[in-house]
Amino acid sequence: MVRGFEGLAVVGREFYGSCTSVRKPFASLESLTLSMMPEWREWISDQGMQAFPCLQKLCISGCPYLRKVLSNHRLPSLTTLEIEGCRQLVTSFPRCPIIDEIKLDDGFRHLLLRRLPSGMHSLEVDRCYSTDSIPKEMEQIGCFLTTLEEIEMENCDSLKCFEMELFPRLKILRISKCSNLEFICEHEGPLEDLTSLHSLKIWECPKLEFFPKGGLPASCLTELQLFDCADLKSLPEHMNSLLPSLEDLRLFLLPKLEVFPEGGLPSKLKSLYIEDCSKLIAARMQWSLQSLPSLSKFNVGVDENVESFPEEMLLPSTLASLEIWSLKTLKSLNYSGLQHLTSLEQLTITDCPNLQSMPGEGLPSSLSSIEIGRCPLLDQRCQQGRGEDWLKITRIPNLHINGYKIHQP
Repeated sequence: MVRGFEGLAVVGREFYGSCTSVRKPFASLESLTLSMMPEWREWISDQGMQAFPCLQKLCISGCPYLRKVLSNHRLPSLTTLEIEGCRQLVTSFPRCPIIDEIKLDDGFRHLLLRRLPSGMHSLEVDRCYSTDSIPKEMEQIGCFLTTLEEIEMENCDSLKCFEMELFPRLKILRISKCSNLEFICEHEGPLEDLTSLHSLKIWECPKLEFFPKGGLPASCLTELQLFDCADLKSLPEHMNSLLPSLEDLRLFLLPKLEVFPEGGLPSKLKSLYIEDCSKLIAARMQWSLQSLPSLSKFNVGVDENVESFPEEMLLPSTLASLEIWSLKTLKSLNYSGLQHLTSLEQLTITDCPNLQSMPGEGLPSSLSSIEIGRCPLLDQRCQQGRGEDWLKITRIPNLHINGYKIHQP
């Protein structure tokens, strides 16, 4: 460990001391830590030496003015590079052909690249305000973008376009709180096949309006989540054909989204969440969910314009779980929309203060579980033994009201 050289500004040949006559200085060193050097600005490598041939771990911390570290120097054995508290260090990293983990954290940005036990490579970027340089930095270190399988980017205000085409092996992509993200494809034409992509989550990206023209050709995508994208006007085109494996679709707080894409949703879809999407919920009779033979779970919530739900033939008979929450103006459950749900096993109703009663004609006989919470008018009618709707629910073996399990006699 080298620590606390307060006046040191440059590390050069003198660092190697009597090793300068040796072709491979520090030939046996496996771990090196340099820290708390407030004036250090540059670490120069000697092109004539092959220093640190066995170095496996390099840690540098608390060097706020450091700008260059062994630029273009090759560290053939390095697997772990950790740099903390070095805000000025932007480029000029050593080349590390077998690197497994890179951690760059200085309060201004956070970057973590690691090889997971499964062998996949994961990249996490947080608070990085110069994301344009990241691909170049990765290539300079010796990390090929084609090996990355999981990427998470958060709080990257300079990110305007995420170039998915640069990552052909990408399986998992999460982008959140990137306030200037507008596109996920650099060019205007259709994307090349994203055959490895399994999960895509985009959260709190207010400037994202559209997906690439022609849609996302991701035949293995099983999970798509879109949350709090204030300007998003449409889902990917041709979802029914380009996303044939999609099983889980979650749409939250998308105020400008009005309809599903032409052709509808993929036939293998199993679970669908629609919450705080006022225009989309208002157009619910155009959803065409009846054409989804695998849909078994449906959640709808956060809307102030629904008085009766679900309308007749709105939901498919395959549905096993239905959750309704925070529909502030909901007054009644529609019997005609519930009666054909012959597979429905679980019904959850939460935070619907104006819901007055259960359907007069009863509930589907297949129901085995009901949960009711924060629905004061309905709570009164479902009071054990004396509520007007008690007989409608007393046969349900798993009954919870306001978090309490009701034990029937």
